[in-house]
Amino acid sequence: MSTQLKIHSIMLYKLRNEAHFGLMRFIVDLFGSVPEIILTTVAPVLQAFQAGVEEEDRALELIRSSGYTPQLVVLDRFRLGLHNAVRTVVNAFLHSPVTQALNAATELKTVLDRYASLVKVTRYERTQLIFNLLQDLKIAQTDLNQLALNFLVSQLKVSNNRFYEITGQRADEEAEKALMAKMATVRAQLDALYSQMTALIQAAMIINGTADFEHFVARLNVRIDEARRTIHRAKSSDTGNDGIDGGDLTEEEPDGENGE
Repeated sequence: MSTQLKIHSIMLYKLRNEAHFGLMRFIVDLFGSVPEIILTTVAPVLQAFQAGVEEEDRALELIRSSGYTPQLVVLDRFRLGLHNAVRTVVNAFLHSPVTQALNAATELKTVLDRYASLVKVTRYERTQLIFNLLQDLKIAQTDLNQLALNFLVSQLKVSNNRFYEITGQRADEEAEKALMAKMATVRAQLDALYSQMTALIQAAMIINGTADFEHFVARLNVRIDEARRTIHRAKSSDTGNDGIDGGDLTEEEPDGENGE
C-alpha cells in the first residue's frame, strides 16, 4: 500500500555551506523528539549522520576562521551583483527593436559568455577573471556607451580592485581551495547518508502507515522548503541567471532527488 505523505525533495548540492549545515543540524535536533519507531527506522545510518554533521560543523568553523571576513563576503557578493546587473541589461537589449542597441547587446553578450564560469570559481580566481573581463570590455567601450553600462562597469572595477587590495595573495587562494575541497568531501558523504535516511523513512511509512511519522515529516518539510527558498534567492542574486528559473517552489525539482 502506498502513502501520499512524502519528504519534500531538495537538491542539497545547491545549498550554500551555511544553509546546508543549518538544515543538517535541524534534522539532528529533530531526532531528539521523535517516536521510537522513527529512531528504529533510521538506526542503520543515524550515528554516521550525526557524526557527519559534527564534521561539517568543524569544517565550516575552519572556513569561518580562515580570514574570509564578513567584509570580503559582502564585497564579493556586491561585485557578483554588479556582474549580474550588467548581464541583465545586456540580455534585455537582446530584444531591442533599435538596431544599434541590439548589435551592441549581441557583441557584449559574446564577451560576457566567455566568463560564464566566473560565478563558479573561488573568490580569488574570480578576481582575476573580472580583471580579464574588464580588459575585454574596454575594447567594447562603444557598446557599453550604447547601453549606458559605464557606471555599472566602473563600479565592478572599483569593487574588484578593492577585493584585490584586501587579499591579493596566492597563498590565500590555495588555502581556500583546500578548505573548500574538505567541505565538499564532508558534504558529499553527508548527502549520501541523508538520502539513505529519507529512503528508509519513506519505506517505513509504506509498510507501517504514516501516523507515527506525520509530525516529523511535517516539521522537516517546513525546514526543507525554507532551505529551498535560499537556493532560489542565491540563484537570483549571485549568478548570471536572469532571476529564478522554474517558477513555483514545489516544482523546483522532481521527487527522488535527495528525498522522495
